[in-house]
Parts: sequence; C-alpha cells; structure tokens
Amino acid sequence: MSIQSIISFISNTKKSNNNELSVSNYFRGDMNEFNEIGFDYINILKNNFNNYKNNTDKSIYIHYNSLWFNIQYQIDNNEIYWSINIADNLNKF
Repeated sequence: MSIQSIISFISNTKKSNNNELSVSNYFRGDMNEFNEIGFDYINILKNNFNNYKNNTDKSIYIHYNSLWFNIQYQIDNNEIYWSINIADNLNKF
C-alpha cells in the first residue's frame, strides 16, 4: 500500500451508525516508495490532513470525517508494514 493509497483510504472512510466503531487494518507497504521518500511519511500525512496529533516519528493520529485514525508504520526484515486503526473517539485507542 502506497502513501497515496493510505491518503485515499482515510479520505474515503466515512463514519457509520455503529456506535462501537473500532477497526484495525494491517497492510504491507511499498519498500521502493519508502526508499525514495525516506522517513517523510508522517510529514506527508500532516500536509494532507489539518487535524492531527503527532505521536512518534513513525505514527500519527488524524481526525477526519468525524473519525480518528491511528496510522503507524514499521520496518521489519527489510519490508514496510502499515497499521491503520480507526475509532470514533480518540480514547478508544
């Protein structure tokens, strides 16, 4: 999954009537993209979404469409993996 795919995923995810919203997604990323962009992923997300809370160099909380997204990545065995957790309340993370 590329950074543009993640931006589209966030932009297109809408809040449902489910009051107990808690969704976790785990994706394999594009290592070639990571090699080109370096560690600039979090800044790219900040530039695309105005309402965020910085968590670490590899994770961020974004508030968009009345939802909270906790997005983080990790490098493991020369592969990049994304974890995207969604909740309707920041305290649910």
